Amino acid sequence: MLLLVVSTFQSFPHFVYAGFAWSLVGLTVWNILAAIKKVTKQASRMHQIPCATCQFFTSSYDLKCTVHPQIAMTEEAIDCSDYTLSKYPDFNSQHSPSLKGVSSNGTSLVSRSHGCSQ
Repeated sequence: MLLLVVSTFQSFPHFVYAGFAWSLVGLTVWNILAAIKKVTKQASRMHQIPCATCQFFTSSYDLKCTVHPQIAMTEEAIDCSDYTLSKYPDFNSQHSPSLKGVSSNGTSLVSRSHGCSQ
């Protein structure tokens, strides 16, 4: 039985095998290009999210937006009706200097030395 299968495959012309090989290469390239197109489309959609330049965006992990915290930085925020361009666009990209070293509950994260000099 195995001999019959092997002899059948050996009787195929070599261009049939080449056709199979090139079709596999073509399908692989097609899938890679389709994946790149899908990722590019998704990335361009994500770049339409306006939250980072909105005046209500806080740059805080705990509360990203004071108006719509549930949709902040998601695709739902693309057509946000409350979007207002921030007067201070650089403020939203960095935390306020006065809040550095302070946790969300207001306690200090910086350890203090109690009179010990190093």
